[in-house]
Amino acid sequence: MDTERSKKQLDAAFIRHLDLMASITTESIYVLDVVQEQFCYISPHAPFLCGHPAEEAMSSGYDFFRKIIYPEDLPLWQNMYDAILRYDGDQSKVDFFCCTFRLQQRYSFLEDPLPQMVFQRMKPIREDDELRYLLCSVSGSVVKKAGNLCLYHNDGLTFEEYQILSSRWMQSTIRRLTGREKAILMLAQQGKIAKEIADLLGSTYKTVDKQITGMYEKLNVHSMLGAYTYASNRFMLRGKKKQKKVGANLRVRPIRVVF
Repeated sequence: MDTERSKKQLDAAFIRHLDLMASITTESIYVLDVVQEQFCYISPHAPFLCGHPAEEAMSSGYDFFRKIIYPEDLPLWQNMYDAILRYDGDQSKVDFFCCTFRLQQRYSFLEDPLPQMVFQRMKPIREDDELRYLLCSVSGSVVKKAGNLCLYHNDGLTFEEYQILSSRWMQSTIRRLTGREKAILMLAQQGKIAKEIADLLGSTYKTVDKQITGMYEKLNVHSMLGAYTYASNRFMLRGKKKQKKVGANLRVRPIRVVF
């Protein structure tokens, strides 16, 4: 079996894995080739397409973003995308980038599109130490404003926030959720109200209400839905990451998508 044939089989397997993942998640998934400025993959029937066929997006390349992103958010989106491409920090520490912006969702019974704020997570894939692809997921967001470009480190403890005006990345420490806060979010997701949560946790309503208020302040949100969405999008609900040994160098296996 020759090398090119092996690569094509690997690429086909990668696409099948993306299709399988897209079939069991409500998030839209797509892959950008940042060198060719083209889409390599878009999950079928993705809300990200805003009613346009996937074939149109695949053939339009980056121009497709002009059709789906709200006009007022386009300059901001371009600024954020350029900031990701220019990022010159320690690439071995990068877990994912994320940001928010509005899509133009069109409906047959409406003449004008409706704005939908979305949260986009972008996982960089490198080849020969150069950024080649961005594996992206898009989901709904309760955030009020577009922007919020951040880079989360793979240590699970720190992140960097991009300052649009100064074009600088500022590092911060993640305010992690306590076990009790995670339990409150888990129960709230099941439709439990504060009194029910208090009973299940063996606590008082006043104590749980105070903990919920503190959690809102920590995450800078104003509702339980906002708290859960914020924490879920940033993987704050998953288990604690194991720390790598000093000097360990994690490399992403190169992926080449061929059509």
